[in-house]
Amino acid sequence: MVISRLSEGQIKLACNYSPELIELIEEKRVDIDYIKLSKEFEFTSQFSSSNEYKPALLHFVPRVPTAKIPEGWSLQSLNRAIKECKSPHIALHLRSNPGDFETNCSTRTDFLQSIKGMLDIKKVQYDAEVLIENMPITCLPEAHKVLADPDFIHDVCVLNDIGLCLDLAHAQISAYYMDMTIDTYFEKLPLDNVKEIHVSRAEFKEDKYLDTHMNITKVELELLSSLLDKLMKFSRLDTITLEYGGEGQGYFNRSDKKLIESQLKMLKQIVGG
Repeated sequence: MVISRLSEGQIKLACNYSPELIELIEEKRVDIDYIKLSKEFEFTSQFSSSNEYKPALLHFVPRVPTAKIPEGWSLQSLNRAIKECKSPHIALHLRSNPGDFETNCSTRTDFLQSIKGMLDIKKVQYDAEVLIENMPITCLPEAHKVLADPDFIHDVCVLNDIGLCLDLAHAQISAYYMDMTIDTYFEKLPLDNVKEIHVSRAEFKEDKYLDTHMNITKVELELLSSLLDKLMKFSRLDTITLEYGGEGQGYFNRSDKKLIESQLKMLKQIVGG
């Protein structure tokens, strides 16, 4: 059994938007602080459905290395959505597609300087604190694998004085493919910069280690508990987000109402609620 290590009210709890989550909130069966909205094409309907209940964490802003805005959006409409959601921060994915970097990056220093230039702009552009989110090494082009290196992520955070949204499943996947234990991966990260933690399940499918966003188990709870032990001496951690549940066909078997309720209650115990 996981025992709470954090004082009540210190850490906020968030969860992916889903119709099932809204039902649970209406029925007063769960108590959370934020609803995470991560689908740019469904934003209007999801925001309308969730806004009367809780503020939202907006999570579909552009990747770190690119200035491109999601289709159908502008910088102005993104900032308007941030304000409407009352989103305290936005987490940008530290991932890239071929051609994202405007300069010819070939060394670690090149990548750091290019990312610094983009983050200098984004921290001014967006009307909320900007965080970076670690991504699994498997989603990166071969030439950009350094973006998943924990030492590199550490330097990005320190160089840019920026917070980290630590995705546990992404970290597990990167550690595995880098032949590194998850504890070693964590130790190399800037843990004092961690402001949000994403919790979901990574598992093997057809010999590939994937972030399946399935319901968390004892394994993920113990991993989170162990990480919180390491974070005890830091005070920046603000939010833990359950990345389970969603809307539409893509979330078939991944948005069970009873599982949402049980997972949130387990996480509530950990954060001290």
